[in-house]
Amino acid sequence: MVVTATAKCARLVTDEYCRSRENAERAIASKETDKSIASMINREIRDEKAVKCAIKRLSDGEYKIIDSTVPKEDK
Repeated sequence: MVVTATAKCARLVTDEYCRSRENAERAIASKETDKSIASMINREIRDEKAVKCAIKRLSDGEYKIIDSTVPKEDK
């Protein structure tokens, strides 16, 4: 389950990178900015592997693993 969750989160990170890069390329092409593509993309998703970012986000609580097959504990 953890592997599947990490893979799905990594896919979200990859999608985020693709959107950021596309927006940066569009801004550069239309001469809206003079910044480089690298400076316009979040350093975390630009420099780290998607799986590493996904694991960090899972451990930080940004993403959560929800498993409906595990019964909820009554508190």
